[in-house]
Amino acid sequence: MAIVTLVALFLPSAASAQDEPGVEVTTGIRRLHYSYRFENDSSFDTPFLVPHFFEQRYEVTSPEVGLRARYRVKGQTWSTTVSFMPERRAFGSDFDTFFQPEGDIATSGTAGDVDLMGLAIAQTIPFVSRDRWSLALRIAWRRDRADYLPADRVVTHTQPPSETREWITDGERTVSRTFESGAAVAWQPAIDGRWSLDFSAYVSPTIHARLLTQLPQKYPGRDIVFDALAWSVGGNVSLSRPVGPFTAGAWMSVEKAGSYRRSARFNRTAVAGGISVGLLR
Repeated sequence: MAIVTLVALFLPSAASAQDEPGVEVTTGIRRLHYSYRFENDSSFDTPFLVPHFFEQRYEVTSPEVGLRARYRVKGQTWSTTVSFMPERRAFGSDFDTFFQPEGDIATSGTAGDVDLMGLAIAQTIPFVSRDRWSLALRIAWRRDRADYLPADRVVTHTQPPSETREWITDGERTVSRTFESGAAVAWQPAIDGRWSLDFSAYVSPTIHARLLTQLPQKYPGRDIVFDALAWSVGGNVSLSRPVGPFTAGAWMSVEKAGSYRRSARFNRTAVAGGISVGLLR
């Protein structure tokens, strides 16, 4: 899941401000790609079910803003991060593939513009802290909504080879929701001067990914839901320094998510970078 990773705030002393309560705001650009692929029996111009899979893909480069709060709970510094990706014109595709009994492979679907927006929340709960490094439980949730714009529905066959197109305005909407849990480690190496450097990484062995698809003209009032089990790894690096009563810095993060099962796949890749401004209490 693509959660924006916010840079750490530091005081100009040997102690890390990762342990200090405070609030910071970040802004940046995120390149996000995610996809789903599910296998199930379905039908296409046959009175019976045939082997079938469908795949959805989404790609967007979007501005993103975030807010993180750090606060004390039983002597430990917990953090809550909220990030928002405003609605943005993006690429989306939704194609079904059917393996017909006579050997024909038929595909049907659309590819083109979608309006996509995202919201993410992450919570870290530390359980080990030593000098300049810490280990924490990390829980994250993300929701991405895509509204398809009018486009051609493309239908192809391999036997005999053919392609037909039909302009459709179905108003398809999809919602991707992911919930993940795992561990995060952070390290703040000592460097000279007023600058502070922070590295962190996380691994989530379990992601519950759910894809909801709505086709109001074809299936009015019906939600089509599929679930996949996945994993993710990610990391970030940031550099910051005090500026008066504030801190200012730059950050960069990466993420990769993959699947355990061939028949129910979720994949996500994200790269982001930007700046942060924070205030310690």
